[in-house]
Amino acid sequence: MIFSPVRAIAIDNNALELVSIVNGLAAQGIACSAHLYDLGDLIPPPPREGYEHLRLAFVDINLQDAADLEAKNLASIITSALARAISKNSGPYCLIFWTSYSQRVDELKPEVERQLTQKGIPLPSLVTHMAKGDLIPLTNGREAEAVNTGLHTHIEKQAALTHLLGESIKNIVDQSGAVGAASAWETLLSEAASATFRELFNEVRHKPSSEQATAFAQLLATVAIEATGQKNARDNPLSALTEGLLDLVLDHLKEGPASSAAEEAVRSTLLGYIRAGSADLPSATISKLNRVFQIELLPEQAPQHISRGLIITPTQELLQQIGLEEGWERFIWKEVLHDPLRLKREDPKRADLLLKKDAATQRIRPMLVEVGADCDHAQRKPRSHRFLLAAEVPSDLVDTFLASSDSGRRSPYVSDAIEVLGPWPIGRDESVLAVCCKRFWSYQLENIPTGSKSIMRLRGSLVDHLLHRYSTLATRPGFINLRSIQR
Repeated sequence: MIFSPVRAIAIDNNALELVSIVNGLAAQGIACSAHLYDLGDLIPPPPREGYEHLRLAFVDINLQDAADLEAKNLASIITSALARAISKNSGPYCLIFWTSYSQRVDELKPEVERQLTQKGIPLPSLVTHMAKGDLIPLTNGREAEAVNTGLHTHIEKQAALTHLLGESIKNIVDQSGAVGAASAWETLLSEAASATFRELFNEVRHKPSSEQATAFAQLLATVAIEATGQKNARDNPLSALTEGLLDLVLDHLKEGPASSAAEEAVRSTLLGYIRAGSADLPSATISKLNRVFQIELLPEQAPQHISRGLIITPTQELLQQIGLEEGWERFIWKEVLHDPLRLKREDPKRADLLLKKDAATQRIRPMLVEVGADCDHAQRKPRSHRFLLAAEVPSDLVDTFLASSDSGRRSPYVSDAIEVLGPWPIGRDESVLAVCCKRFWSYQLENIPTGSKSIMRLRGSLVDHLLHRYSTLATRPGFINLRSIQR
């Protein structure tokens, strides 16, 4: 596929009505592949193995103007068309009869399901109908017959040129560079997500079709609970489900059928730039990209519960409770920032920085960064959370008050324990987060302390990095692992 895979198909023997349903779906943002039913053939023909990523299948009951046939014979016409279009690996999907003969749906449904099973086609999760006359202009009148006949011929001619049209579009996309890489990646991601759901849906296929939807929903709910715990999944089910499925999606990204095409598209577009090395990006762009890759902005409604990677702006009362006997200001100038008092009196920068010190202190905000609990986050019960102390430092103060003046230091900052993340364009200023990886506070409740607030959360990879830095600086003893000597 050049772009994201087909998710909906429509099959009808009436060309005008087929165009109506396709246009109607497109207006809802649903891309639909249309197939004209012509004496048993589908024009244009669907892929050889059918559509693999299908979610909606629209089909007219009266494909051969034979709505008065017995249910078994009428179902045979319908299932023969569906068997050509639906992949044996598809699912879950809905089968929708859009018809003027809705009274026949109940008797057709079991027979269609029986014949689909015989042909090895996955059963739909839902079989339903839409009243055609309520949705599209019907074309059974004589005045539409000539138009319908002409459109039928037009669709046949167009089908013969479909391959050429696809190749032409592909050539344009390939020449565009960025569009080619973007469409290849989007297609790959879409197919990987679809393959993930298909893999899970396979576990409920053995159940009767009437039970599959419920069983699949229960399975997904179980995945969400196991990924983040029942309480967290209840509060944010989408986030929990995403957490549970992400590794599977990544696996399918590497193995999907579109991966080779995506590899070619991305390689042809990016390889030359990769060989040239990282681009010299504008500072504003760097800041925005750091925001995207390093932190997750939380919804406007602040969270109530502590979660992994949460960054909290504490109150002054809380800072006193966590053991900063020396006070916040003394802590940051001792552990985080480069205090101009440490400069030699003859240093020409000393006097100027001392004049700016008080103003700088007022602009620097305290932060607490959650880097892990002493037990599983999924349980979300009162237990010890570990918070590293950090300071949000405006970017314009980094060179003067965060960077060390000693060029011979291994670390560019006042302490080897400082890890600087960002800059990020958040709140009042573009700022960095200076994390002190040797000072942590333990908190034994699941709720955010009263008066404190949080608007962002660190990405998991950064939390892991901070934990690594903290573990290398901690003074806890290592473990002893004795082994017997084989003689």
